[in-house]
Amino acid sequence: GQDLVRRDASGAWALQSLLNVGVGLLDADVGGDRDSLFFYWLGRVQRVQILQPGNLLILQADVQLSADTLPSSQQLAIGGGQSLRGYRQNAVLGDSGFRLSAEDRITLGRNEAGESVFQVAPFVDAGTVWLNGDDDGDSPFLLGAGVGLLWEALPRLNLRLDFAIPITEFENKGENAQDRGFYFSVDYRF
Repeated sequence: GQDLVRRDASGAWALQSLLNVGVGLLDADVGGDRDSLFFYWLGRVQRVQILQPGNLLILQADVQLSADTLPSSQQLAIGGGQSLRGYRQNAVLGDSGFRLSAEDRITLGRNEAGESVFQVAPFVDAGTVWLNGDDDGDSPFLLGAGVGLLWEALPRLNLRLDFAIPITEFENKGENAQDRGFYFSVDYRF
């Protein structure tokens, strides 16, 4: 894959391009509807824009394109706290698709050094996927919105709690915390 990061006075760009090839080694399935011979491209772009001190706008887009019918382990999944908030984890899978996200991180608290340690982050996520060879064309477009709280509890230890609601209706809904729109994550940087 290729990665590129460019910083400027008002923010940064991050670009990633990844080509994936399935070669059918080690007696993998070959010749079925979803075999191990495949090719797809995954592209990502992110812009972090400083709106003013203590206020960052983060725009992100992911796209996956394939002419092949992919095994489920290689399909693009949307839904969940790391993908499309407001829907359950991996709510929909497809051979190709895209995801868009916009998040505004607003600093509410700083430490003694003046570094941001508590932020509120309203966001909007959207996306869709489709299966190659799917004749019915019934690919749902998902749209979710919500707000997150980000807290650096200790140096290098970050906690995040998001609450999101689905804007578009989707039938694959259960009765757990993520189905109610809550997502929690802990991140520790070594």
